[in-house]
Amino acid sequence: MTGGASRRMGFNKAFIETDKATGETILSRTVSIFQDLFDETVIVTADASIYSKAGVPVLTDIYPDCGSLGGIFTALKNFPDSPLFIAACDMPHIDPTAIEAIITKARSSTDAIDAAVPYTDSRYHPLHAYYTQNATDKIEQLLKKRELRVQGFIDSAMVLKLVEADFGTIDIARSVANINTPEELENAGLTDR
Repeated sequence: MTGGASRRMGFNKAFIETDKATGETILSRTVSIFQDLFDETVIVTADASIYSKAGVPVLTDIYPDCGSLGGIFTALKNFPDSPLFIAACDMPHIDPTAIEAIITKARSSTDAIDAAVPYTDSRYHPLHAYYTQNATDKIEQLLKKRELRVQGFIDSAMVLKLVEADFGTIDIARSVANINTPEELENAGLTDR
């Protein structure tokens, strides 16, 4: 998912280079990982024109100006027969083994879950998570009430909480880490644009 205002960063985080030598960006790296893991990969955004050269289909938010929750809903609504893995475009170290672990845990759950979400550093990471179609109507109800916080969905949904111990040797905290400020960009070992 893309489309945040990047106010703290000052420029579109999706295009932060993760590898200067190849020109790889966070977005191109994430798309490549997703294409290796999944049959279909799409970008969900408020402005499709920005991502027209990404090499994958681009979906525009069904509910404009509804932030991440609106993006999750758009993805679920466009793939009504499938559970989905959703990630933000500002995670430079997203790990395919972490994604696979989340999906495996979700699919092996005996509960009728709405989502499987990593929980590290005392908080959920819903933009690095697995969503089932059970979540679609619940999210739409929140959107219609203009309750746009993803945490509001998590608080009211059947969420499989995945703690660091669920990931064994996989560094889930690194995989879910996102970049919001120039300082975080530097701490991630990346330079600016």
